[in-house]
Amino acid sequence: MRSRKQVRGLGSPRRGFTIVELMVVIAIIVIAAGFMAPSITDFMKMRQLEAVRGLFGSTFNQARLRAVNQRAKVSLAFFRDGVRVYDLTTRNFVDETFNPTGSPLSGKEVWYELGFLGGKSSWSLPRYSEWESNHPPRQPRSGGPKVMILEGVPFLTFQRDGTLVFDVGTDVSTVTFKKDQPKDADLVIKQRGNQTWSFVDFRTTGQLRTKSEPMGIIPKAPSAAEDEES
Repeated sequence: MRSRKQVRGLGSPRRGFTIVELMVVIAIIVIAAGFMAPSITDFMKMRQLEAVRGLFGSTFNQARLRAVNQRAKVSLAFFRDGVRVYDLTTRNFVDETFNPTGSPLSGKEVWYELGFLGGKSSWSLPRYSEWESNHPPRQPRSGGPKVMILEGVPFLTFQRDGTLVFDVGTDVSTVTFKKDQPKDADLVIKQRGNQTWSFVDFRTTGQLRTKSEPMGIIPKAPSAAEDEES
């Protein structure tokens, strides 16, 4: 038989949280979230920056591989929303995975500058859709499939042996690229509010080198971007 003391203990109500205790817990959560938010934002920014750097690297390698395997000249054409692979033999773009609307470069947060063209900003280049509407496929006089004439945008060309030729501009020295916090590179990727920049070195031997460096400077958006926002 249970004692009266035990029965009373079993039937006693449990003590809940007071309003003061709940407010303290909520305050701690808010403070912790405030500390975590910048870290999460920085992490997402870096993910986006690295995605763009990876995009250039994979497209570069795809173009070079095609040039060597097909024994054909293959170009990299630069647009505001990305870079495309163009086969000079078929006179058509051959990168079926190109997705300008899904590219991080299609927005206003990330852009690139072409060091081999004196720092020309991607914001001064046409979007691919704009370029395509002004350069529709043409029917060759000799017949056959329609072709696209690559003009109106900067491009680099891989030769049949995989070496790279700068069709326009001047190659930025690899020595400059190798420096800590380099002042320039063949291609520089920047992002709003991010002090880390990504640098890409196109070598005439057909090799590609990339790296990201904390520059301690938040880049200023190109004037074209500011004009579009206003």
